[in-house]
Amino acid sequence: MNSLLDKARLLRTMLLKGPRLGSHFLELTNRRFLNSPSKIIGWSDGYPSYYLLSPPLLSKPAMNSLTTRIMSLYQWRKLPDHISVAVTDACNCRCEHCSATSMVSAKGAPLSGAEWKGVIRQAQELGVATVSFVGGEPLLRQDICELVEAVDKDLSQAILFTNGCALAARAAELRRAGLTSVIVGIDTPEAEAHDARKGSPGAFERALEGIEAARRSGLLTGISAVVRPEDLASGTVERLFELGRELGVNQVLLFDAVATGSYSGRQDMSWSAAELEAIVALCASYQRRRGYPGIHSYTYHKSHRGIGCAAGVSQLYVSPQGEVCPCDFDPTSMGSVRDTPLHVLWDRFTARGYTHSSLEGCRRQHAATQLEREQEPAREQEPARELIQ
Repeated sequence: MNSLLDKARLLRTMLLKGPRLGSHFLELTNRRFLNSPSKIIGWSDGYPSYYLLSPPLLSKPAMNSLTTRIMSLYQWRKLPDHISVAVTDACNCRCEHCSATSMVSAKGAPLSGAEWKGVIRQAQELGVATVSFVGGEPLLRQDICELVEAVDKDLSQAILFTNGCALAARAAELRRAGLTSVIVGIDTPEAEAHDARKGSPGAFERALEGIEAARRSGLLTGISAVVRPEDLASGTVERLFELGRELGVNQVLLFDAVATGSYSGRQDMSWSAAELEAIVALCASYQRRRGYPGIHSYTYHKSHRGIGCAAGVSQLYVSPQGEVCPCDFDPTSMGSVRDTPLHVLWDRFTARGYTHSSLEGCRRQHAATQLEREQEPAREQEPARELIQ
């Protein structure tokens, strides 16, 4: 039994150290999820943001995210936290890395506005805290702001990925509709090289104009880059960080290229373990620097030290025609929202083996790497067989 002295010491400790419990928890969480100490990258409606793909801390969507995790315990099942809705397959660029080219292309027209609102409602009923609008180019939909408005902001934040070409004209409207963040795709800081990768002359300047308009409108603003192994070797990655600092964006997000979509079959998109570790270390180094935006590597996020590959586990993707897939890199379809309720399709992920996050990184990337490694010995043995013959 505790003595009176022990009880008094416990009370004193709680009074002195209790208020720091929240900050300690936040710091540890950021180290595990983001490979960094707590770094506020911006503010949205009075709430601090640490990562653009997660709701700002203490906001209602952030509390809904926590509630979803609690509900998953009560239901004894995984529940989704993030949904990407590809509201159109139309695009004004021809990005060389586009993953949409390998996604399910079901027959029929893209979902209507009313159908997309139904998908968003069903996703929020399942507990998603982030609704991410993707494409194609989502800003080519005239009703995109109406779809953003359809997101219940008490439950989920609305974010949007764009090439930025039409952002300048629509940024203020998007903010009024309740968008929290906009992430603009810039894969290289040199205008000519960027336009070549996008397949659209002038795309770089239009993207920069869009970023400035988004910042003026009060949107949290980020840059997303799909980087290749050669970008790491050439210093392109560091120059992207410098561009983010110059533009005053809130975060730079790096996605290591996956050999899918337009990159299918590209062996030069294979990453060595050392290269992936180098990206993680480089991003962590810049994340700690003062005066720079938040720097986050999806390489870390999907590794064994982060949450792993969460496709089909805590996130899902809906194609323009309504096919439900694990993510926008994996075309494995669970069926269509036009035929089946979303919660039924979500449960099919578990039935088909998506029971937990993969700690080997992106499932698609890992599968491609494994296949290449299995074929490599055969290629090395061919000359030897010729000599024997």
